[in-house]
Amino acid sequence: MSYTETVVNIPVRSHTLGGILTTPSSSEPTDAGAVKELALIIHGFGGHKDYIYQRQLARELSIASLRFDFSSCGDSSITNSTEFTEDPSANQGQGATYYFRGRESDLDDFAAILAWLAKPQPDGTRYTLTTLIGHSRGSLLMMHWAAQLLRTHPPVVSANEGLSAQNDPPLVNLKYIVNCASRFQTHLIIPNFERNFPGFLTNRGGNARNVRQANGVYGNIWVPVTEIEDLAFNVPILNDIETIKLTPGLKLLSIYGLEDRIVPLDDAYSYEKFFATPDATNNTALHRLVIIPEADHNYYGPPKIAGEKRSNYNPIVIKTILEFLQF
Repeated sequence: MSYTETVVNIPVRSHTLGGILTTPSSSEPTDAGAVKELALIIHGFGGHKDYIYQRQLARELSIASLRFDFSSCGDSSITNSTEFTEDPSANQGQGATYYFRGRESDLDDFAAILAWLAKPQPDGTRYTLTTLIGHSRGSLLMMHWAAQLLRTHPPVVSANEGLSAQNDPPLVNLKYIVNCASRFQTHLIIPNFERNFPGFLTNRGGNARNVRQANGVYGNIWVPVTEIEDLAFNVPILNDIETIKLTPGLKLLSIYGLEDRIVPLDDAYSYEKFFATPDATNNTALHRLVIIPEADHNYYGPPKIAGEKRSNYNPIVIKTILEFLQF
């Protein structure tokens, strides 16, 4: 499938979010002011808009998509010192300066994207957000944000909130939510960080290998314990699930790796348990769970061919998502 990609910069607070708008090529002419469906592709902790399956998925979707870097990640770097926090007692008393990427920061990023979507593109095209596809932490916050939208404007989010004119099409009309390896037991993220970064609690944070660098360069970045506590205790996942579950016609897909060592497989089955309510009348959301054997949290596995470093199961993730979006 041929496609066109456009780099976009979305203003939020005192910086911008780096994103890529991917539109499939079509032989059909586009009317000025046409309204098209759009998928939002969301990365996880330590990732960026082009890692694992995200870029290739965007290029194979039959609808337009926007993939972006959360604030302080990838190309959404922050240079304004007013957005940083200093903790002189952190890092074994050496101090640490960091951007606090908590729940509210991610929600601000989502709000900025919605405001950007409300404006027509240079060719007059307008987009309605119909599909959310998130990985890991990005999936957790994606569902949290979606639930907030659905509670405010069920089941369709109108465009009358100062973002666009009253007679415009809805900014959001959710049809599909794809959860790739999100946590369910959010409180377990704290012992997970302590296990991976010994002294994380005592030092009030730790240096994680992260892509919160300009131009997508990996490096060590200080992650404060307060950021992880915010995710562990301030995302009401059960309330969010209940809101999403009660949305008529919404279709949900969860994809997990059987060998995930970051998010326990119990979390996959918990989503299946709380979401799975087959309803012939289509009065509630419908959920499908897919588990990929031998795949880890990022959908890689041990090598099977001589000379390869690892097996890549991301093509299976992409195929699963594309098939689901035809459901």
